Amino acid sequence: MNFNVLFIDDDAFMLKALLIIGKRLKPDWHFFGCEHSSEWLKVAKDIAPLDLIICDYQMPEMNGEQVLFQAKTACPTAVRVLLTGDISEEMLKKAVQFSHHIVGKPFSEQDILRVFESVIQFKRKPFDTAIFN
Repeated sequence: MNFNVLFIDDDAFMLKALLIIGKRLKPDWHFFGCEHSSEWLKVAKDIAPLDLIICDYQMPEMNGEQVLFQAKTACPTAVRVLLTGDISEEMLKKAVQFSHHIVGKPFSEQDILRVFESVIQFKRKPFDTAIFN
């Protein structure tokens, strides 16, 4: 199965690292990057259907929470993942409202691989988008 994955991170180095990791782990998937959170929706429309969105939390234009809340409506079947250095209980409680997974920073390739594997499981099973969101 081929999947379309969008990484959103305002840190160009981190974005490049995510793209490299993605291509190394899943060479048959399609990976895209967006450095400006305010432009993510335009990029997403150009690569639809989108299967996975991995988004940094702290960004200047829109934070990851705002992006992933938009994604719930704009890309209802995409798995939404938040990247954050804040793995506090408060953040976890908040993040379950807009993301399916949370990956803490710093992360390993194994953390990203686990996300990819969960996407495969989600996409193999038919699901009700009302429940999924």
